[in-house]
Amino acid sequence: MSGFRLVLLVLLFGFAYVFIRQSCDLWAIHQEYQLNQLKLEQAEQVHQSLIDEKNKLTTPDYIEKIARDDLGLVKPGEVPYLSNSK
Repeated sequence: MSGFRLVLLVLLFGFAYVFIRQSCDLWAIHQEYQLNQLKLEQAEQVHQSLIDEKNKLTTPDYIEKIARDDLGLVKPGEVPYLSNSK
């Protein structure tokens, strides 16, 4: 085998190695990107649900519901009813 062919073969294998290595790195980056996109979408959904909850907390009807259901409060003149189902 001549020296030129040997150098050409070494260069070919070198380029192939670099190409395969970069392809693997690019695939790993793409996978990480997709995972981060999924996490971002989930975080945006949680954020939106928290915004909705915050907006509901400012309405008188929701405040009354929380006061009655969670705290057991009643309006003046009402008789509280306690259920044994809780």
